[in-house]
Amino acid sequence: MTLTIGALLGWVATVGWLTLTPAGYTPPLTLEAFVCIGCGWRGTSDILLNWAMFVPGGVLTATLLERRRALLLVVAFTVVIEIVQIGIPGRFPALQDLVFNTLGAVSGAVLVSHGLGRLGQRLLAGIVVIAWLSPIGLLIPMTSAHDLYGQWTPVFGGSAHYEGRILSASVGTVETPSRRVEEKAALDRAIVTRQPIELRLRIGPPPSSLAPVFQVADSHRDFILTIGAVGQDLIVRGNNPATVLGLDQPDVRWNGAMDGVTPGDTVILTVDRSVDSVCISLDERTECALAPSLGDGWGFLIYLEGGPNWIRTLTSLAWALGLGLVLGLMSDPTRSALVLGPLLALVGYVASYLSPDVSASAVHAVLVAGGSLAGIRLRRPFARLWTTHLSSHGPPATESPSPG
Repeated sequence: MTLTIGALLGWVATVGWLTLTPAGYTPPLTLEAFVCIGCGWRGTSDILLNWAMFVPGGVLTATLLERRRALLLVVAFTVVIEIVQIGIPGRFPALQDLVFNTLGAVSGAVLVSHGLGRLGQRLLAGIVVIAWLSPIGLLIPMTSAHDLYGQWTPVFGGSAHYEGRILSASVGTVETPSRRVEEKAALDRAIVTRQPIELRLRIGPPPSSLAPVFQVADSHRDFILTIGAVGQDLIVRGNNPATVLGLDQPDVRWNGAMDGVTPGDTVILTVDRSVDSVCISLDERTECALAPSLGDGWGFLIYLEGGPNWIRTLTSLAWALGLGLVLGLMSDPTRSALVLGPLLALVGYVASYLSPDVSASAVHAVLVAGGSLAGIRLRRPFARLWTTHLSSHGPPATESPSPG
């Protein structure tokens, strides 16, 4: 009981941090924006995150309380969050948050009472495989069928303004002024073939939140390519299958790129995406191996814009280890299951090594393989512990939700 209450309090604190932390710009609160489901450039990410974030809450409350009371408690919690968000910069209430938070809690409660079943276990294992390998396919650069426009230090309502100045910009051999680009076919080719981007830039003060420095956008105001700054970091994001699916994305990030550079200095900034490692140069300084790895796949759901880099590093490690553990727990208790996790890790590592959009991380691959073996080892003890816990502290389960 004590362990469950502690886990529930930890979940409440985590959800509060993710949903109530100020995030900068606050869009106007309108009825249309409130009732819209799946809207926005990361609408799918919001739906998936809101659902997944409340599954643990449904599991934990349903092991402590009768199911109806558990669901009422979780729904009351999400209503309070939505109300409090009204007064927090960068946060606003939305009907889809209420709907999918509730569905997540219901999913957790059903998991407690009915378990996953063999089909559910295999489905969850398949989701793990997709989540691990997804960066390889979701980060391939794409362009647009519409006219393309260069944008130099643009001003948008939802982002900070970079106070430096671009003196010249090119993508590949295509000059990219701050207006409609005449050589669209050449620019399309330069973008999809990952040709180097070069900016001659007069440095501005470090922005407190993400500020676009250079962008390529189409006539529908969809962003095709973005180089931005937040604090002393440089960030590169692009149009790809993830954006088409309404997902967020892990970005190319050079932490501390602007360290030692004084506002007013004129520098040459180069982004070379044509090599496997992805390199960014600032005059004589160059940093490579900046592309996200498979362990950064959590970035398709949530974007950690600022803050210390160690938070993103720990999140990536936890993501890789967690995927491995879930895969092991969901695997059939046979000898062939022992090779599934290591094989998935190896396939991902080799595919990452061959992909120009993803960095190969041996650490993340080892965590997936080790996590899967640990999950297999813990499978039966976890099943016994879960069944004993439910029989002692919660409503009886007709089938254990664990793989056992």
